[in-house]
Amino acid sequence: MPNIQMSYTTNLPAQDQLEAFALSVHNLVAPVVVTDVGNFKTFFNPVVRYAAGAGNTLKAFLLIDFRMLPGRTPEVKKEAADIILAQAAKYFSVANGVETSITVEIGTIDKENYHK
Repeated sequence: MPNIQMSYTTNLPAQDQLEAFALSVHNLVAPVVVTDVGNFKTFFNPVVRYAAGAGNTLKAFLLIDFRMLPGRTPEVKKEAADIILAQAAKYFSVANGVETSITVEIGTIDKENYHK
């Protein structure tokens, strides 16, 4: 744990960097949320079809859903989000004419309903 779901549109710049981005997030966020880096799992979900606003399909999207077990303070969650967004900007804010929206949601997994 944590589990990370990354959904991205197929026009996201630098998609070949998704794994490197995930590994950097694992290494940088692990000490902040106080867990072993080996507990992280990231899943990549390409999105082929989507609707945005009034139909702008030229814009790229990267939505990062970061979930972990309870017990982290709002400050820790904010620090994790800031790290993730800063790393995402380094990897995916490529000046190639594709406007990219990067968002992260930090959430808590309901421990009662999480089973391994």
